[in-house]
Amino acid sequence: MLRALRHQEWFHDHVRIESMLFDGAPRPYESSIAPDLSRAGCGLEFKHRDAARYLVK
Repeated sequence: MLRALRHQEWFHDHVRIESMLFDGAPRPYESSIAPDLSRAGCGLEFKHRDAARYLVK
């Protein structure tokens, strides 16, 4: 199967927020990250329930 993702941008200062708001947020291993290929897209799933508390109306 051909994988279309070549580069994934990642900011080390977003780690806490990403883990709060996304299931499947990558964690660095030996100075690199990779998407979870067992999940769709880049492996991220937005946590709508967890994010609802930050909704501004």
